[in-house]
Amino acid sequence: MRARFALTVCACTLLAACNLHPIQGLDEAIEAVRIERVAGGGSNKVDILFVIDDSRSMAQEQAFLTGNFQDFLQGIVDANADFHIAVITTDARDPNDAGAFRSGPGPSEAADDFCVGPPPSLEDCNVGDSVLRFDDYVGDDGLLDITGLARDFECVATVGNCGHFIEAGLDTLKRSLSPDRAQTSDFIRDDASLAVIIVSDEDDCSVGEGRALQSDRDCFITQRDQLEEVEAYRDFLVDEVKNGDGSAVLVAGIIAPTPPNYTWQPGVFSCTAPGVTGAAGQRYQEFIRLFGARGVQANICAGDFAPVLRQISSTIGRNIDVNCLTENIPTCDPEADDCLGDATCEPVFRTEEVPETGVAEKHVCSDFELSIEVRNPGEEEFTVWEGVGPAGDTPPDFVTPDSAQYEVVYYADSTGSCPNTGVGFRFLQRPANTAEIRALYPVSFDDD
Repeated sequence: MRARFALTVCACTLLAACNLHPIQGLDEAIEAVRIERVAGGGSNKVDILFVIDDSRSMAQEQAFLTGNFQDFLQGIVDANADFHIAVITTDARDPNDAGAFRSGPGPSEAADDFCVGPPPSLEDCNVGDSVLRFDDYVGDDGLLDITGLARDFECVATVGNCGHFIEAGLDTLKRSLSPDRAQTSDFIRDDASLAVIIVSDEDDCSVGEGRALQSDRDCFITQRDQLEEVEAYRDFLVDEVKNGDGSAVLVAGIIAPTPPNYTWQPGVFSCTAPGVTGAAGQRYQEFIRLFGARGVQANICAGDFAPVLRQISSTIGRNIDVNCLTENIPTCDPEADDCLGDATCEPVFRTEEVPETGVAEKHVCSDFELSIEVRNPGEEEFTVWEGVGPAGDTPPDFVTPDSAQYEVVYYADSTGSCPNTGVGFRFLQRPANTAEIRALYPVSFDDD
């Protein structure tokens, strides 16, 4: 499903109230126009954490990941993102080392000495820093050294295949971003989005803080009730890492899918491909789904990781720079037909990312108006920018016009971006950092 909005300038006087519906009692919705200053056009910063399974079966998958990393980078470059990249493993045996950012390759069965060193091709590899930063790979010409960055990522992301066979990626994720660790402040930026990318061919067996790691694969069946609830890890990322801003977190997983009626059994895989097998990542899948439209799941048995990585990076690109509106917009009741004129009451979905069977919590009239205005230094007047945005169903071949300078983004439920209002906008053409930007839109005040 692809959706759009008609976007026009509000004809009302900017600083006066503007009734968009017939006069109602004071116990009903009162609507006015909001003028909202936008600070700097949003942030293009994103902190990207890879959680990579380092168990015995993961050598081929790591090669797929590092070999196609440039495909991932292309989407990041297209989004003009200022990134931090770090890598951890799923091995939680050592509480002091679990979740530590990698600065070089891990031990491998391919090493000359079994599980002592990295593969021979990477034995001299060490990037010297556990965080790969955008600024370190941009030359004087402003161009990103993609080749050098891909080489250094191969160094840190080849985490080896000598890690523990009980994967606990959610536990190591939480430990890696603990506020008590120095690496956290070196990686997490307050004004950046956070993207977590999990790569694993088995399920998660995280037990939570202060509890002993599971010792066998019973955690997949009889001991699942002893594992930490996946919601706890979502709450940690949103509430503790990003200070309650769910719009700042995106989670992706390259994991094994869960077929219908699947039950884990030793040696029974949920997907296979040349050189790759996978057991359903059910807990990872549950974790990803908690993020709604900001969750992306891909099949680890796809073989070629290039399309998967392009999908993930393009999703990151679409989800950074979202400027959330701060006031509630007017909504409508699809059963009451309470929109004016020819306007219709439409569900607001985040385009094709919401399944057709999804049920919208929010509906708006199709003539909803949002105007973005920009004034550069030295200019006396604001210029009205051209934008597009989703509302309801439109033909699947709809293409965003090249002239569009921003797009409106809607989220039908509270799991998506902009949890307070469910609506924001993203610049498709970035204004100057010194530009003055304002958003004009109708707001609704509930006087209950």
